[in-house]
Amino acid sequence: MRLIVALPSVGNWLQTEGFLQSFADLASLLISEETVDTTLRRIGDLAVLGLPACDAASVSLVEADRVASTAFTNDLAEAADGDQYATGEGPCLSSIEERNAVLCDVLAGDERWPRFRDLALARGVGSVLSLPLVVDGIVGSLNLYSMTASGFTPDDRTLAGLFGAQAAVALANAKVHERDIALATQLEEALASRAIIDQAKGIIMARDRCTAEEAFDSLRVASQAANRKLRDIARDVVDGAASTRASEEDPNR
Repeated sequence: MRLIVALPSVGNWLQTEGFLQSFADLASLLISEETVDTTLRRIGDLAVLGLPACDAASVSLVEADRVASTAFTNDLAEAADGDQYATGEGPCLSSIEERNAVLCDVLAGDERWPRFRDLALARGVGSVLSLPLVVDGIVGSLNLYSMTASGFTPDDRTLAGLFGAQAAVALANAKVHERDIALATQLEEALASRAIIDQAKGIIMARDRCTAEEAFDSLRVASQAANRKLRDIARDVVDGAASTRASEEDPNR
């Protein structure tokens, strides 16, 4: 499948070329098997590499009804995000609430978030652009920080919008991959548990001359009495039978 992106006119071709490389790297995450944490870090790193005005970047996600930074490129991004959470205001939180891009072009003159503004200015932040990450049940924002006022030009904002949309898809892809891995692991554990329980049932049936149902009831009662998982009780039965068999084969043990 070919991906065709209509780029805005950018005076400096090298700037566009840098964005294209970062965009291509981001797109490659769609077919990779990156973890969610790795994908989040890559998104931030590629944003800084692809957008010359961006000096720091972070990704904020809503988890359990609270917003937290899950990745950041440097201490500035982490601290600026923290200022927003501490004051309860800022472009990141507004972007998440409004599900829309929020630009703070000249931070020094912005009256929307006065408490955050003063803290961010003290850290040397000149402008901020937050882009929503909303896809497949994921809600968050990609936060871009510039050390200069009016750091993000109209072209930058357009490019950042394209980047943010692709970042949301890459994040959703990583979430699906992580979920698939978890399900596969659970299935493997379930199959392993079933195998050891069936083995233990066979041992009990042969030893006590009982039915499969009675053997399973024996395991279940022992599990409840010891307050241990059924598969652990079954493992004890199998290990005990193996130890007994080894002793019978080697009387000197």
